[in-house]
Amino acid sequence: MPDISRLLGNKFLLALAIIYSLGITVLFLMPTSDLPKMHLPGGFDKIVHLLIHFGLVCLWQLYLLKRYNNTLPLKSILFLLAAILIYGIVIELLQGTLTVSRTADFNDVIANFSGALLGVLVFRNVKRFFAP
Repeated sequence: MPDISRLLGNKFLLALAIIYSLGITVLFLMPTSDLPKMHLPGGFDKIVHLLIHFGLVCLWQLYLLKRYNNTLPLKSILFLLAAILIYGIVIELLQGTLTVSRTADFNDVIANFSGALLGVLVFRNVKRFFAP
């Protein structure tokens, strides 16, 4: 397993988490007119928000797990959840003020944070696959 450990090194995971974070920020703030038109069932966008933030919190937890030598302190998890909650609120406020084609939606904040919480719970059960 040394090859996987090298691949999942701190610098690679940090870069991946930052790129993912920046990428979703751009997508959340991009005018909808620049996105392909899709007709999705009602509420499906909340599932998308949940999944995006699930991935976000899992990536950052994986980085933190490696950063702290295969342990994940509770303080780090709580800080991460608080940061993601604030991030979700800020993104929604920016959508409401900086974009013309998007509006702020409190339900998106709920979906975002739900995805983050789900990510923490799932990661708790699968982190043993990433730590010796």
